[in-house]
Amino acid sequence: MYWIINDNIEFWPEHRKLISVHNADLNVVLTTPASRCLSLLLEAFPDVVAQQDFFTRVWEEEGMRVPTNTLYQNISIIRRGFRAVGDTTHSLIATVPREDS
Repeated sequence: MYWIINDNIEFWPEHRKLISVHNADLNVVLTTPASRCLSLLLEAFPDVVAQQDFFTRVWEEEGMRVPTNTLYQNISIIRRGFRAVGDTTHSLIATVPREDS
């Protein structure tokens, strides 16, 4: 199974790969955590994914605890991957400030 993102990018989770729909030579292999983060975002779309949900689903279920910066780095890896395969005109991942209760 694969996802089509914004009509421009194929995402193949089992291969951790982003591929340009228009030019298959433009492709990027994501890190495993970045691929899991992107899968979580796509599965939840259009809902917002809470920071804690990333930590639980991407790392803690694998027996790891990571600092917040690790999440930010993996989102950055995804954004760089999107740019590398040709989608530079849209912000495909939005960071939503958390609401303090």
